[in-house]
Amino acid sequence: MPNSAVYVLPGAIVIGNIDLDVFTQALWAKTNPYHPLWCHLLDTGAVCERLLDCFGCPDDIPPKWVIYLSALHDIGKADPEFQVLDDVQVDRLQGFGLSLPSRYDGFRHESRSGVWMGKHLRECGWSSSTVRMVAATLRAHHGNFTPKPCAPSEESPEHDLWEQIRDRIAEMLADTIGIPDEQSAPAGVTNASATGVKLIGLNVLSDWIASNEELFRYPSLNTEVTPSDYWQQARTEAARAVSALQLVQLGNCITSLANPSFRDIWPQITSLRSSQQALEDACRGSIPPGLAIIEAPMGEGKTESAIYLSECWKLQNGSCGAYIALPTMATSNQMHGRYREFLRKRRPCVSSLRLVHGMSWLVDDVSLESGFEILGDSSEEENMLARDWFNPSKRALIAPEGVGTIDQALMAALNVKHGFLRLLGLSSKVLIVDEVHAYDEYMTTILERLLEWCRVLRIPVIMLSATLSQPQKLRLINAYGGVVQEDTDIIEPYPLITIVPLDGSETRVIPVEAQTSRTVHVKQHLGKHR
Repeated sequence: MPNSAVYVLPGAIVIGNIDLDVFTQALWAKTNPYHPLWCHLLDTGAVCERLLDCFGCPDDIPPKWVIYLSALHDIGKADPEFQVLDDVQVDRLQGFGLSLPSRYDGFRHESRSGVWMGKHLRECGWSSSTVRMVAATLRAHHGNFTPKPCAPSEESPEHDLWEQIRDRIAEMLADTIGIPDEQSAPAGVTNASATGVKLIGLNVLSDWIASNEELFRYPSLNTEVTPSDYWQQARTEAARAVSALQLVQLGNCITSLANPSFRDIWPQITSLRSSQQALEDACRGSIPPGLAIIEAPMGEGKTESAIYLSECWKLQNGSCGAYIALPTMATSNQMHGRYREFLRKRRPCVSSLRLVHGMSWLVDDVSLESGFEILGDSSEEENMLARDWFNPSKRALIAPEGVGTIDQALMAALNVKHGFLRLLGLSSKVLIVDEVHAYDEYMTTILERLLEWCRVLRIPVIMLSATLSQPQKLRLINAYGGVVQEDTDIIEPYPLITIVPLDGSETRVIPVEAQTSRTVHVKQHLGKHR
């Protein structure tokens, strides 16, 4: 445990007998095991840097700034109301001449982070609306968008001193991460919802990984070095930790032809159904990513068509995989086996396919308890929620490829704890929803809300149905931003493929020639009679 500062920023600041650089290093973030605050902030920034390769960067904010913002998520721990929470650390800090108040259990460091971040970004020239959005993401990094206020230290005599300590830490982070100057700050964001949800998802996931002693081995890192040297250690450890979670960089496993045929994706299918042939013809003429609704009878190979279209769209937008959502555990279990076999042949480099539903541990052979701990000042309830996200079965939503029940995706559109992590996971995938006609009014309403988020986050969606009514279809199209009006009385053919492009162009329909006859082979299996 360090007793003095081992680095000095240019122009060291001394106020009375207080050296800000000494306190910048002396402050703690974690106590069991001990970890300095400045190191944890750099750890989180390093993990965020790696996650940007897996989930992409939020719109309108340069990657360096995203990393910097994630690193600053716990800046509120540089506060006497937080530093007083551990008796051992109080004794150590008082040895530096630092005066600490009596313990106040109502303090929330994330609130302090949000308040300080608002002031800091305004000084950096950020627009007011963007400042409010970023400050809200920092306040919510423990999953609560309305945490308790950060009083009372705002009124304490040492308030100005702690403000300068936080400013000094931010200066060190900016210098280490490589924020060139205040002029590089973004002027604003096009869509605060899309940018904000990705930013908070990256913040939370980065913090959880960096706080996980078994996953991110921060006790083994040397803290007796300069910030730049520690930053290089943290980046190396972050790369190893993200790899251990089996997350992959966007587009890393897309190795197929630029404009594949149906048989390139499904070589074992020798004769295409009419809907499959129509989809292949359209894809080879280029279908832009967006919403696709495939309506065809049972046995028409809609699942194979959806996977073919998702592979084509991945090649266009660099998505890392797909999440296939089904109505029941039984159907998702069956699809898990089919899709896993497909991936083994198609992309052997991809990590194990994840299955997610309440009983997935019975089926998914990699869904074992991890035992990971999220260390710090979080509540036991939050620790349990965080640990759950590191279990392989739950990682279906953030892993490259996943299969599960529709409710796991629908919760991304609900006000549930850490629902934004589900949106972050889906943002790097193609979402495939099977049996879309099977959902009642309640689930359809939530599905419409999810489609609105998918449109905002530019997530391609493929929906499959054998018996989708026209009113249902129009609701789904309009939720995704399609231009078809609800009062249309056009009688559409069946089977049919409907495309709602993300680029804003007009909704497109692709008629499919109906098959008038089909040969069905029946094989008799005689059972034993008692």
